[in-house]
Order: sequence, then C-alpha cells, then structure tokens
Amino acid sequence: RKECEETLSLVKLFRRVHRHRYRLNVFQGASALYGVHHPAWYFTEGLPAVAHFMLPAVFLARRPQTRRGQALMVTTAVTMAVLSLNSHKEFRFLLPVVLVISVFAGSGLAELQLRRPRLAPFLTGIGVVANFSAWYFFGLVHQRAPVAAVEWLAQKQAESQDFSVDFLVGCHSAPYISSLHVQHGCALARFLDCSPHEEHGFLTRDGTESSKFLTDPSAFVASWGIVGRYVVTEKEHRDAVERGAGHSFVVAASFENGMDGSDGLVILER
Repeated sequence: RKECEETLSLVKLFRRVHRHRYRLNVFQGASALYGVHHPAWYFTEGLPAVAHFMLPAVFLARRPQTRRGQALMVTTAVTMAVLSLNSHKEFRFLLPVVLVISVFAGSGLAELQLRRPRLAPFLTGIGVVANFSAWYFFGLVHQRAPVAAVEWLAQKQAESQDFSVDFLVGCHSAPYISSLHVQHGCALARFLDCSPHEEHGFLTRDGTESSKFLTDPSAFVASWGIVGRYVVTEKEHRDAVERGAGHSFVVAASFENGMDGSDGLVILER
C-alpha cells in the first residue's frame, strides 16, 4: 500500500507540474520570451527543415493507406497542431515526429527499390550526403561561438589560479559553469540574471540584470563590479564595458558563429 501511495503522489505531482507549465507557457506567455513564430510555422518551415530529404520518400510510401498508417499520420498531424498552440516554436520540438516520418520514408524507399531499382542507390547516396552535410554544419559550424568561447576559457582556467569571468551576454547564450568546472573545479563565473517575473498577469524580463545591461551597458558594468575578463556578444560593447569599468581592455579572443550571420562572442581582458 505504501508503494501505491507513493506512486499516486508522484502522479499527482506530475500532473500539477504539467498543469503549471501549460498555464505558464500558454496563458502567461512565458514561451514568447524566447521568440514568437506564426501558427503554421511547424507545417510550413519546421517539418520541411527537420525532415528535409525524407519528405519526398514519404509520398512514395503505401503504409499511409493502411489503418495503422493513417492512425500514425493523424497522430503526427494532431501532435504538430497541439505544438502550434504555443507561440514559441523550435525545430527540436519536432524530433518525436521525425521518428514517425522516418518510418514512412523507409517504406517509400522500399517501394522505390521495387519500382525503380536503378534509381534507389542514387537517391540513397543523396540522402547520405545530405545528412552528413547537415551533421557537419549544425555540429561543427552553426552557432559555434558559445562552445568555442567556453573551451578557450577552460584552457585559461587551467593556467590561472585566480580565474574569473563575467558573461555579459543574453539569456542562454553560452554553456556557462557546467562546462568550466568539470576538469578544473568550480570557476568564479557570473552571468546576467534574466529570470522572468509576473506583472499584470503576464511574465516579463523588464528590470532584470539582462534588461538593464542591454539598456545601458556602461552604467550596468559600473554597478556590477570590476573583473579582469568579460564575454560580450558584440564588438561594439567593448567601448561600453571600458567606460563602465574605467579600464582599457584588449580583445583576447573572438569567435564567430559560422555562416548564419548572427553575432559572435568576444572575450575582453585587462
């Protein structure tokens, strides 16, 4: 009976947590703080980008004509429709759907193998090249700056006894301490707090450290405290940091994000 009561308690906690998350993201707009997309984004942009090469093969599959196939297709559509209710959308939210899409894509390639056996190896080769290219770009090039910057800082931490760094960057812009203290102990690292708070029934980041820094970088750095190393998101922030700190800094390292055109990271040192 004790195990049953513990299980029921966990189920109630699970339900309460998910009800809270649903209310927080859907009704209070917490997810909108991370970006907003139009309602059909998953159908028009999300799925084509995530599934890419597999989509043409899906149309060749006979499996959707069966009851099980139709049930899977309906489940996929309903899942994407429910996800679309949230104003904030990301490609990674569609990863469970990709598993179902891959089943239909495999069935379609099998049909192609039977109908056009000479064409199947050619398309398979295209699929391998496309997936390898995506792995290489998104794994080693796209938004590389945060990872490269933290790796550089980890090397500096190993060489210094009094290592410290301040991350003057936006929310969730870098891995922070979790990637610094693994091998060399806990690092003295600070980052801007951007925890949302409720105002008039909605969540906002106005008044947080991140908001204050973006509004007036120099004034914020002056009140934040002086350290020997800063990580900033734009080269233009160097002048603002120097004015606020009252010291000159040199660009110790800079890291670009690849070909997406977004701002890289710059590390300033005294």
